[in-house]
Amino acid sequence: MSEVTVVRDTGVVAHRLELGDPRYPELGFVLDYWTRLRGPRFAPPRREIDPAGLKPVLPRITLVRVNADKSFCFGLAGTGLYALHNMEIARKAIDDMRPAAYRDLLNAHYAEVVRTKAPNSYEIVFTTHDGLRRQYASLRVPLSDDGENVTGLLTIDNFGEGWKDLKPYFDRLYDRGTKSP
Repeated sequence: MSEVTVVRDTGVVAHRLELGDPRYPELGFVLDYWTRLRGPRFAPPRREIDPAGLKPVLPRITLVRVNADKSFCFGLAGTGLYALHNMEIARKAIDDMRPAAYRDLLNAHYAEVVRTKAPNSYEIVFTTHDGLRRQYASLRVPLSDDGENVTGLLTIDNFGEGWKDLKPYFDRLYDRGTKSP
């Protein structure tokens, strides 16, 4: 993990992961799937993504749209993301995510994929108000419907064993009445 991204020192930190990090085989599975689909292109189009090919990881898959103004919006989101955030994130703007530091990290990481036209992978670490540290790993790969620009992203998240501890964290951030452990 060579690069660290800290956003306003708010308890959300990201460490760059090497693509194909063996600690996260699900991320490698999606990277291999995407690599086969893209062939000689820098990215495959969204229409070539076949849910059947991603069945083992589908609950943790998200399709992200790149809007004309270069903002981002969740398209489809797997049931694992609903379970983590305890809300439907499909069709929500990334700018609606909390905390602000997390939103800013997502925007920066997605913008990196758009700028470089290449995948990236990060481990994101949250520190809750009571000092509990939980992380998840994510891979983001570009999609291109026009063959020239990044028009979307395919993402996969690996929450590991700590995901249940993140649910109360997100509930607290969205004022849903659940207290963090």
